[in-house]
Order: sequence, then C-alpha cells, then structure tokens
Amino acid sequence: MSLSKMNIKHITQDFIKPSNPTPNHLRLLRASLFDHVNTPVLMPLIFFYSRTYTTNIGTNQALDRLKGSLPTTLSIFYPLAGRVHNAKQIDCNDEGVPYVQAVVDCPLVDIVYKAEMSQLDKLVPIYGKEGYTSLLLAIQVNVFACGGLAIGVKMSHAISDAFSFFMFMKTWASIANGNHDTVPLNRPYFEISKLFPPPSPQIVNNVEEDSNQNPDLIQERPVSKWFLFSETKLDEIRTKLFSYTNSTTTSTNSDDGFRNYKNSLPSRPMVLSAFIWSRIKVACHDSVNIIPNEVYHAVNLRPRVNTPDENSYYFGNLVVNAIVNSSLVLNDDNNNSMKESRWLYNFLALTKESIEKILSDGFIKEILEGKEDLRFMMEHFERESKGEIISLGLSNLRSLPVYEADFGWGKPIWVTSATLVFKDLIILIPAGPSSNDIVAYINLSSDDMAKLENDARFIELTSKATQVHSKI
Repeated sequence: MSLSKMNIKHITQDFIKPSNPTPNHLRLLRASLFDHVNTPVLMPLIFFYSRTYTTNIGTNQALDRLKGSLPTTLSIFYPLAGRVHNAKQIDCNDEGVPYVQAVVDCPLVDIVYKAEMSQLDKLVPIYGKEGYTSLLLAIQVNVFACGGLAIGVKMSHAISDAFSFFMFMKTWASIANGNHDTVPLNRPYFEISKLFPPPSPQIVNNVEEDSNQNPDLIQERPVSKWFLFSETKLDEIRTKLFSYTNSTTTSTNSDDGFRNYKNSLPSRPMVLSAFIWSRIKVACHDSVNIIPNEVYHAVNLRPRVNTPDENSYYFGNLVVNAIVNSSLVLNDDNNNSMKESRWLYNFLALTKESIEKILSDGFIKEILEGKEDLRFMMEHFERESKGEIISLGLSNLRSLPVYEADFGWGKPIWVTSATLVFKDLIILIPAGPSSNDIVAYINLSSDDMAKLENDARFIELTSKATQVHSKI
C-alpha cells in the first residue's frame, strides 16, 4: 500500500507546557560556541512501536501515558518548551510544545521498511516544514489501524544535536513507564556556553547571515531516500579491505596518500560512508554540481569533555566537523575490486586522521582556552555558499541511544528520519534495536540521486527490506 493513498486524520492538537514553571534565573539560555555554527532547523525523526503493547495496557492508556508524562519531562528539558529568541539565546518562556494526536487508516506492516521518506512526512508535525521556526520541539503521535504507534518528533538544531535528541526521548520514555522511580535519571546540563562561550561578534554576524542564505536550504529541495545495507555485505567490503591492508606495503610518506592502519580496521559505518561517497564520485563525476571537494564527519565531543558531575550530561550542540579533503580520484574501472579497496583504504585513513585530530587533547584544550573558535567550520560553509567547494556531510548515529525509548511497551522496531532540508547529506542509523544492518539516509539533488540509483555497484550492495521484525 502506498502511503500517499493513506489517510491521516488529526484528532486533537494541544500545546503542552512544563508541569512546573521555569524559574526566572533560568529564563534565558545563552547560545554556546557550537550552537552558533549550526543552522536552526527542525530535525524530524519517527519512532515506530508494534501493536503488541495493546495486550498490556490498551491504546487509550498508552496515549494517556505519552501525553501525561510530557509535562514532567518538559520541566526537566525546560528550554524545549521555549522559543528561539535570536541567534544568541533561547527564551525559556514555557510557551509550550505543539502536540498532535492522529489516526492512520492502515496497519503498521504497510509502512515499516516500505514507505519512502517523502511519504513519512505525514507522520511528523507540519511545524517548520520549510526549515526555520522559532519552535524548539513539536510532537505528533500516530495510531495505526492495527494498534501500532508512530511518534513523530521534530527538534531544533538551534539547541540540540542527535545525542541530545535521543536522550530526551529516552528520558521521556523512562518517566512514562515509571522506571525513573527506581533508576535515577541522568540530568541534562544546558549551560554549555559556560564552558564554550560564543564566538566573536564578527563570526556571530556571519553565522546569522549564512543561516538566511544557506544554499543547501534555498535552492532546489533535495531528494531524500533511504537504503538498507546488510551486515553481511558490509563485512564483504571490510574483508577485502583487511586482505588489501595485509598484502600491501605502505608508507605514510607515499605520494598516493596511503596511511597504514593495519591494527584498526574501520567500523561498518565508516566503511559504508566511504563506500557511498566513492559511488557518488563515480556515478556523478561528469557534473560540477555533484562532486563535493570536501567531506565532513560529525564528531561527538562528549567522550572528551567532563560534565559538572557524573550524573549529568551536556544537552545541546557538542559536535565538531572533521573535514577531509576529498581530492582522491576514483574512476569506474569495471568495478575493479583491488582499485576500490585501495581508494577506500586511502579515504578511510585520511578520515581516521582527521577525526583523531578533532578528538586530540591539543584540539580540545584549544577550544576550552578560547584559542579555537571553529572558524574553520564557518569558512568551510562560506566557501560552499560562494560555490568554491561542494561538500558532503556524514553523520553516524550508530553509537547513540537510538532505540532506547521504551515507554512501557518495548523498544521501537524502527527509528527513521523524514525528509531533510539539507542536500549533500548522509545519515547512518542502525536498522533495529539489535541489528548490525545499517540504513543510510541520503539527501542529494534530484539529478544526483537518479545517477546514484543507476550505479550498478551501489545497487549491488544495497539490500531489500524484509520482515526483519516479527512483532510488527
């Protein structure tokens, strides 16, 4: 069944406010250094839950549990109930979060691992449809004909990265199912700006200007599609890489850019991101609007930054882009396996080197001491806006608590993105709560996407979605 033919009816629409008013001394939240280098768009995610929960509590009780637990959750995450005041601060004014309940006239089995991303847009709130909004959070709870649920959530990048997004969902679920009474909740710490104050006014002004002129937002809306890659097929590439690594003598000073990392075979997400980029280069090499000159990986700094206490975590943006100069040439040489391994080896080595630099003690120290203001990230996007480079963004969510939001009826069976407003972006999400398969959410221009989907090697490695979850 096509989701485009599926009817969704909004039943109720409310604004949910925190159960306790935000104290006056917490009403203004200053943006941190990292907030200033992110575009304040709403990030859309959908959490699907099977119908099996109905045997325990029933649909109406489940809906009451979701809605009834949100005010308490918002008292903890009080900035999310506020509004973006300007690029410099959040007004924590308790205006509330739009909360929609809807019914869907088809069973969950028709949707999970079948619907296209553009079709999934019906399951997330319409707020911020074109990207920008003063809202920080919006929620839509969808009830399917079979009793299954899909919780569509949009959260603003003005105050949150992916880690923060999933921690909010995990905490909301814990409060809803009562686990917080026996298991102490880690508390979010919002004052990242105390540790990482905002950049100079000149950079702030440039960010504000770029946020209104970002070419990835105001030009042709990208095509968003998801592709499933099985653990087996990813390990085929890793095995070839392992064989190549151990059969080739390399030098860190070689002209072809080789780097020797025989003792640290890259992870499946890293291999997949490199593979997808390699196929984009091959499939789209004839168009100047396709081949990015630089690739950037979103790197979470939390493992390298101490929190105020052991029971808290930083909520907000705490990610730095590791930028890799993608000058390595790859031509489609009849899908030569050795040549592909060689290219992936080079690119992954450069990526590893760039990420290690971001996570190094020296780089973190420079940020903490105010010597590093992330100007290089802004210069990267400035060059892109001027057409001097075209970049590709890579975000790996594999290590985040993607599937931990258990509201009392089990973990989600599928966590997926709806369409995104940025082009030239790849997001990797695990295919299930205990799966080593990976879903790649790829956002490209319509021409680029058509060429990628016609690339034989790319299609060869993708897998067809099957009934991977028996509880649907």
